[in-house]
Amino acid sequence: MPFHEIVGRLDAGLFLTGNFVLLRYTASHRPLLIYLMRHILLLLALYCAWPWCSAASEPVTVPIEASVLLDYQKFVAGRDIAGITHYSGPGARRDVIEMVLVQQALLLGGSSLQFKFIATDASARSPRLLTRGDLLLTFDSVWRQATRHYANDILISEPVIRRGEYFAAVAAAPDNQKVQNARSAADFKQLTAVSSRVFVTDWQTLAAMHLKGLREEDDWHTMARLVSKQWVDFMLVPLSDQHLIKNDAAGIHLTLVPGVKILLDDSRHFAVSKHHPLAGRTFAALQRGLRELKQRGVIQQAYQDCGFFRADTQHWQVIKLTP
Repeated sequence: MPFHEIVGRLDAGLFLTGNFVLLRYTASHRPLLIYLMRHILLLLALYCAWPWCSAASEPVTVPIEASVLLDYQKFVAGRDIAGITHYSGPGARRDVIEMVLVQQALLLGGSSLQFKFIATDASARSPRLLTRGDLLLTFDSVWRQATRHYANDILISEPVIRRGEYFAAVAAAPDNQKVQNARSAADFKQLTAVSSRVFVTDWQTLAAMHLKGLREEDDWHTMARLVSKQWVDFMLVPLSDQHLIKNDAAGIHLTLVPGVKILLDDSRHFAVSKHHPLAGRTFAALQRGLRELKQRGVIQQAYQDCGFFRADTQHWQVIKLTP
């Protein structure tokens, strides 16, 4: 029955008050009221779904740190994200591989979202983008501990790197023998390090080591130059099969200290902003997809392929933190 006919049939039971139409209920009106309410509920459902449909038709813009985006483009090299099954090669590193894993998880979880990555500076990692709803989700995993301050603003995925799996390497100047020979917590207490409070877990780990000194710098290249010139003894870097960190133009020449690794004792997750209109469905798809990738062994394989999980460092000495 057309909507206008229903209204006409109810004419005797209607009266107006301001902008509202009220129904004077009678038993004879009950079938018509049920029919009308079904139409209203359908319209409401379509209205609520509309932001998702219209927003999903356009690519979601995501700012990515320029160096990461460059390596991502090298790694993907025009390939279909869903078809990537090996995670080694040019540009492969943890944060690049995680960009791929997020998209694969969303696809497996039933999301059809498309993304437009734009190059920016380190501000792409700012949590303010998430807490304001300007950024839908992170494509670089975040420390669980670092998210506690924003618990009311974000949704946290299940861990992609579990607690106890994340080890950092020690980078130092090749001829800094104090660091190259350090093998115990007592040895490290005689050394100085540089890091940033922005890297919450790194900073807290170094602070707990009771070093001779801990200097704060926000720029990674500045940190690397300080260590290369031996103004500071060492810095933490990801474990990698690249033992040499060299940039002659920037005056950086570092090596990873062999045989030593430091546990960063926290888990890593992806975060979705609660304040973004696509948050609910995106988070649900992400969780479903991550569980599927984990069950297939893809997450473990991806971190191994890119050199982040390294079998050849399992025997390395883990520096034990002292309370």
